[in-house]
Amino acid sequence: MKRILISAVMSAMMLLTSICARAQQSDTPVKVLTLEECRVLARGSIGDSRNATLVQEGAKIRNSILKRTILPQVSLVGFRSYQTHTPDMGALVNHQIDFKRLSKWQYGGYLFFTQNIYDGGEYRTKRLLNNLAKEAKLLNIEQKALQTENIADELYFNALLAEKSIEILKLAHERLQNDLKSIKSLFDEGVIYRKDVLLIEMQLLESSHRISGLEIEREKCFSLLSTLTGSEITPDTRLEMPASALIETVVEDPAMRMIDVRSRQIDAARRLSLSNTLPSVKLFALGHYGKWGMDVFSDDPLLSGMAGIAITIPISEWRTYHRSKALSVNEKRLLEISRANLELQTDLKRTEIEKEIAACEELEIQAAEMASKYRELADELRFMMQKGEISENEYLTALNMQTQAELGREYHRIEKIRKIILSHRIFIDNLDN
Repeated sequence: MKRILISAVMSAMMLLTSICARAQQSDTPVKVLTLEECRVLARGSIGDSRNATLVQEGAKIRNSILKRTILPQVSLVGFRSYQTHTPDMGALVNHQIDFKRLSKWQYGGYLFFTQNIYDGGEYRTKRLLNNLAKEAKLLNIEQKALQTENIADELYFNALLAEKSIEILKLAHERLQNDLKSIKSLFDEGVIYRKDVLLIEMQLLESSHRISGLEIEREKCFSLLSTLTGSEITPDTRLEMPASALIETVVEDPAMRMIDVRSRQIDAARRLSLSNTLPSVKLFALGHYGKWGMDVFSDDPLLSGMAGIAITIPISEWRTYHRSKALSVNEKRLLEISRANLELQTDLKRTEIEKEIAACEELEIQAAEMASKYRELADELRFMMQKGEISENEYLTALNMQTQAELGREYHRIEKIRKIILSHRIFIDNLDN
């Protein structure tokens, strides 16, 4: 009696523990991962925002360095020298002039001051080139981020397709399990043969094998997504279909904008070459304190200065400008060819994807119709099989065809959504990169 009581208590404790564990598991929220979140994680893994910030900071630093060319420039020079021989100026003439003997030690200092007044537009053009270089680097970062997002999209849709297929197969598996119970009851009554039971059991094993294969495929996609995003994505994560706003969003190819930036860079470089041919005006001042090297009339150091305006008129730079202009015209023509090739490749890719979208829509409709017909047929054959009017093979064939049609419908539906998103995100590497 005591042993029975202990066994009953242990069984009650195990049952209570199991119920608590199930309750705790049911209370645990299921992690949901959307395509938008997946893209954000993928961008964060490559540090696109951090790279963009560094590029912008670098552009600010380069502009501040460039700004020194329009600010006043002050420099100080000091010197002290020793000469081994000093000429005697009194011995060179026969007049009674009080010449001072030159010192072998010379010293002095200079203070220079310059200020650009007009530089032919060189400063503005170089500042524009710095900004264009910053824009080009940001476009490169954006292009890499968008390509990373496309990789994340591919993995996400592969995992989503595996997840939806598992759901369909599990429903079919549960139906087979219920059928197996009915078949065993009929077998016990002597209505059907043992082979009919074995056929259902073999079908269940095949269904379990397909579910296991899809679960492995989903885990592989999750593992790749975890590596790509730098965030752990567990197998119990549930995926959602992309929102309609995300499907309809159109993203411009950064390569096309890069061509526009390059065109502006060529124009700015030509203007910079032109600025080198224009006159420049500069204000300057010079201050000196010390002894001049050949001052033979005084031993005292002198303070002197000079100020003025310097005008520089380039002459031979025009030849360089004309050659640079011809080179820029040639580069602009090459850019137009690159633009045309890029547009052609984009149009070809978009046309191909649009045809695939239309095919997916048609196949999805056909698969839905087939699934509906096979579902009706499978229900009818199941009823007839339970009466012993038909063989097991006919019912299983109809059930397999129904499952295949439902899987095909889900595949074409997901593939259509993926293709629609891809048609709005066609990114082709520029051949000139």
